[in-house]
Amino acid sequence: MSIEVQMRTLNPAHSPSMRDHINKLQAMQQDVLAAGKQIASEDMAITLLSHLPDTYGAFYSSLITSGRMTDLTWEELVPMVLDQEDRFRRDSKEKGDSKALAGADNQNQQQKKRKGQGKGSPNQAKKESKEDAGKQQTSKKEITCHGCGKTGHI
Repeated sequence: MSIEVQMRTLNPAHSPSMRDHINKLQAMQQDVLAAGKQIASEDMAITLLSHLPDTYGAFYSSLITSGRMTDLTWEELVPMVLDQEDRFRRDSKEKGDSKALAGADNQNQQQKKRKGQGKGSPNQAKKESKEDAGKQQTSKKEITCHGCGKTGHI
């Protein structure tokens, strides 16, 4: 298998952090350069973007909405990804959360959601909508009618 193919199929979940994953990609890029080939900076950026775990969804979306996706280079993207990883680490420490940042634990959460066990389960959504409906009924009882001045109807 060629190094270019290995770069594209490298799994970030096998790295303890995105920093380590980026270092692996850079080492592979150096191997390609040593073999006399060159990989464009934009291609390296696209490879890294395709390797971002689901936890980087908001980051990825912000790149799309900003219009930066078409001309983003490796040199611009790497510091942005590393800043995002540092932000995840700070947030994780503040919350006392020890989840893996490379996305392995995130995959487990997604599997639970698909099975209906996670935060986004259909049963919870029904329960929340019933609670919201109860709140709305309570608030209608407190409204005063403009015509007669009594409460409980409009």
